[in-house]
Amino acid sequence: MTSVGGFICCVDGGPTAWESKKQVDQALSSVESEYMALFRAIREVVWQRRLLAELGEEQQGPTPLYCDSQGAIALAKNPVLHGLTKHMKVKWHWVRSMVTAGEVELHYVKTTAQPADMMTKRLRQFWLTQPELEELRKQLDYLLEKKKIIRTSSSPFAPPILFTPKKGDGYRMGTDYIALNSVTNKSRCPIPCADELIDQLRKARFFSKIYLRGGDHQIRVVVADCHKIVFRTRYGSFEYVVLPFGLTNAPATFQMSMNQIFCSLVDNCVIVYRDDILIYSETRELHLKDLEA
Repeated sequence: MTSVGGFICCVDGGPTAWESKKQVDQALSSVESEYMALFRAIREVVWQRRLLAELGEEQQGPTPLYCDSQGAIALAKNPVLHGLTKHMKVKWHWVRSMVTAGEVELHYVKTTAQPADMMTKRLRQFWLTQPELEELRKQLDYLLEKKKIIRTSSSPFAPPILFTPKKGDGYRMGTDYIALNSVTNKSRCPIPCADELIDQLRKARFFSKIYLRGGDHQIRVVVADCHKIVFRTRYGSFEYVVLPFGLTNAPATFQMSMNQIFCSLVDNCVIVYRDDILIYSETRELHLKDLEA
């Protein structure tokens, strides 16, 4: 496994050295990869400490170094070489020597995952027919001007759009979010089981059905994440400000929101299955009360 490692060194609040490059050596685990990156960072720190000492500005105490890998930090602070580390090159364990000698002091800092490849790789665009281009213009005008569902974007991530024919007439526009979904942490909110829902209706005689058209579009997206849900067209790039169709967590997110809204009514007189809502009751009088609730 070859990864990209990087660091930045600062003296008196200003950057003096930085690096971001693909590692030459192959790592057998993510911890080893982080440990190799830690080696390169500490090597630069030690060199700068020596240089400052020669210039008469010797640093008192260890240099703080912030790392986002708890495994690499634990490995650097462990004085024992064991079976889990014997596959690593001897030179990487120089990190442990510098920590033990008090040259550097490691601190853990939590970071979020950066799907760099997904955000920077150019994604293939699909060829569109003339009818599809006409439908695209209509969809953009509708989503941009009338519904305020999308806005123009300058995000580097730009997956393609595609059209599928509807059962009747026209086309349904979608976005190819395969790359984004592959690096997304999957939600664990379960979708209701159909058999359990049907069992809830065994005594009911009166029913009312509500269909939430465009239900996903009622959920706003965190502003900081809007640049990820982009799509690119020949007319420019656009990003959603609400939950779009096609995201791996969209069904679970919408189901969780509906469960929260109807928390006191679910399994009493209401069944919610994504954007379909069914109100059920045993008598007509009770059904009218349930509808008002």
